Amino acid sequence: MLGFKRNQGTVQAASSFRFPSSTTYSIQASGTTFTGSTNFLINGPSFTAQYNFQLTGTLILIPGANANAIDVGLRLANPFVGTAGATQFGSNTAVHRQFGGNSNQQIAALDIARVSLDSSSRTARVSLISDTTSRTSQLNSFNWRTSLATSIYTIIRGTLTVRFNSNGSLRGGEFNFQGESFTGGGTAAVSGRF
Repeated sequence: MLGFKRNQGTVQAASSFRFPSSTTYSIQASGTTFTGSTNFLINGPSFTAQYNFQLTGTLILIPGANANAIDVGLRLANPFVGTAGATQFGSNTAVHRQFGGNSNQQIAALDIARVSLDSSSRTARVSLISDTTSRTSQLNSFNWRTSLATSIYTIIRGTLTVRFNSNGSLRGGEFNFQGESFTGGGTAAVSGRF
């Protein structure tokens, strides 16, 4: 929450507060990664804390591509490099274009999460739709440890909450994601604040 850059665009909710859209914020996040006790989330794993992290990143808001009034993206470091806590998430696959990637998943513009807007608290709440829907976007991913040999985890479950000040500047937020390994059995989680 050290600084932000605003571009044009807002989305009007029920009250007079306008949610920013087409906006990019620079953020600093701190949190913890966890390993799970089962190979798949459906088996109800318990999670054990592993590594604490502090990372810089980007929070992006863009006009919604489908059902959402706005879509939200979060990127901390690069999960494909192998840094504990590195996370890339978009409520719609089109958000990943903002991170500079190039994938057919981005072109499809599929909603992976629902974004609910509460203008009275100036809060955007992002919730993944379902395990099945989440699996359609392997671009939503994170690392639980720092290592070149680390396994990348697809985000399957979780939430992202973003809070704004009355002028549209970023007040803060938190995220909590659970995932399954790209390359084989294993579950992990990442949780943090910005």
